[in-house]
Amino acid sequence: MDLAIIVAYALGNRIIGDRNQMLWEIPDDFDRFARLTKEHAVIQGRKTYESICMFKGGPLKQRYNIVLSRNPDKVKINEGVVIARDMEEAIKLATDYSVGAKKELAWVIGGQGIYEQAIKLPKTKRLEITEVKGTFEGDRYFPEIDVSVWKEVDREDGERFNFVSYTRTNGD
Repeated sequence: MDLAIIVAYALGNRIIGDRNQMLWEIPDDFDRFARLTKEHAVIQGRKTYESICMFKGGPLKQRYNIVLSRNPDKVKINEGVVIARDMEEAIKLATDYSVGAKKELAWVIGGQGIYEQAIKLPKTKRLEITEVKGTFEGDRYFPEIDVSVWKEVDREDGERFNFVSYTRTNGD
């Protein structure tokens, strides 16, 4: 089971959010997120999950939602959602799901602490990043991308944002 990270961050300072809120709405980014993650397992932290539920009215549809939480009693369980206590358990749940679905990739969708864990894992083979042009105020960041580990393999530049893809090199 390989992992991929998908994230949108401010190009100027790598901000991904503020007080559990998204700072921008980019329909093209939402479309890309949906296209890439549908029918896959998605791994997310509790706060990201709660933020998505507030924004979308429930968990992400057509995905196997895995929520990482050290306090599972705090997570409101919805249909199509499972809880994992740590990244290892989340990967096992994603693998178990993927065997039947024939999906060999799970998506890590946030937040900051989950990204910090996943970007270091050798299982994480791909980064799909939306660079939102500008600098924003916020309290959550995406970690630095180590260019000795990650190689940019595709870029689509736009007026307000860029789509950038990276793959893991052998430098890990």
